[in-house]
Amino acid sequence: MPVNNVTPGIVRNLLKTPYYLRIPAQDGTNGLQRARPSQTIELPTNKNVILYWEDFDVIESLLKDLDQKNIIRIIQYPEHVTGGGGGTGDTGPTGPQGDIGIGDTGDTGDTGPTGPQGDVGIGDTGPKGDTGDTGDTGPQGDIGIGDTGDTGDTGPTGPQGDVGIGDTGPTGPQGDVGIGDTGPKGDTGDTGDTGPTGPQGDVGIGDTGPTGPQGDIGIGDTGDTGDTGPTGPQGDVGPPNNLKSGTVLPTSFSGSPLKATVTFATAFENANYSILITGIDARSFTYEVKATTGFTINSNAALALTSNVDWLAIPYINI
Repeated sequence: MPVNNVTPGIVRNLLKTPYYLRIPAQDGTNGLQRARPSQTIELPTNKNVILYWEDFDVIESLLKDLDQKNIIRIIQYPEHVTGGGGGTGDTGPTGPQGDIGIGDTGDTGDTGPTGPQGDVGIGDTGPKGDTGDTGDTGPQGDIGIGDTGDTGDTGPTGPQGDVGIGDTGPTGPQGDVGIGDTGPKGDTGDTGDTGPTGPQGDVGIGDTGPTGPQGDIGIGDTGDTGDTGPTGPQGDVGPPNNLKSGTVLPTSFSGSPLKATVTFATAFENANYSILITGIDARSFTYEVKATTGFTINSNAALALTSNVDWLAIPYINI
């Protein structure tokens, strides 16, 4: 029995680029097909494409798979029926295709009505009648809602955000303590006045007689030594030479924040001394509990140290 095409298949490409369907050659052994060469059909973006029913039937399983993967959408499956030999009536004219919106893709319009099918001839079977012209597809519903509006002007630049003020970074290591040269020695105090000379002893005078040998020269007793004069003022005091310094291992620090105790080998006479603390690790070192026997170093952080911490103790001079 001859096969009459009532409606063709309609598919739509859902991708943003054209898609190409490969339709294999048809050898005509299937009662619903006739011999046709292989061909490639382009599916433009976002447009309905009519597929001849024989082509649709050959790749129907592929089309269904692509539909499930949202690559294409099957808008309409073809319908075909068999009838007696006779001329097939002309298919009604297809309405004009609706305009395609250029804006964002709107909902797919309803499929237009199928044109009326021509009357099927029911006469005696004779030579196969000429196939009637395929009617144009009914009008497709309008797609989209209109042209995309012009892009609005860029809004004014918003105010600049507040400048982030992060926490102050750790204080860098303290520079080495400058130890100047020893000051010049103070001037020697003035020598006290010499005490008064003691009285001279009496000279022995014998009777005058003949000149004889010269008598011994009388030597009186030496007078008492005079009192020592007052001591002159003391010269300026030079810098002390009893500085103390040392280093503390990182492992000597404990607690949170990390602290370490420094104990002098020889105690100062008093706690009138200055303390300088330096280290390679970036910490704000301070001291606590200053005594004549030592003091405590506070790293002011809980993070473990990696290098030694040096210290210097200098007695006050301006006292």
